Amino acid sequence: MLDTYFLFQNHLEQKELIQALVQGNTSAKEKIQTSCYADCVLAKWLHTDAERNRDALHQIDSVCNHCERFQELANEIVLLSHKGQADLAVVLHKGQLYAEASTRFLAKLVELHG
Repeated sequence: MLDTYFLFQNHLEQKELIQALVQGNTSAKEKIQTSCYADCVLAKWLHTDAERNRDALHQIDSVCNHCERFQELANEIVLLSHKGQADLAVVLHKGQLYAEASTRFLAKLVELHG
């Protein structure tokens, strides 16, 4: 069974680390997950339990798409910070696209949880 609470918490922790990074806490750089594929609980579940429940695949696909969009923006913030472009990282972090991507991902998780 998919632990949506764990995914929700993991997402919030990632956002906290990104916020720490844009606020100048350089030690946060080493802790930020920059890929959602290597250790993604959602992806692992998709290829195990979800395989048995084909009806859920369209929901999972939607959640993954929203997760990927959030990860793209999070990765851009991290890259800008690593390149010394902190001002641009802050603008993206505070921007509407980043906030909306996070909100949409979390909303899809809630939908999936039912």
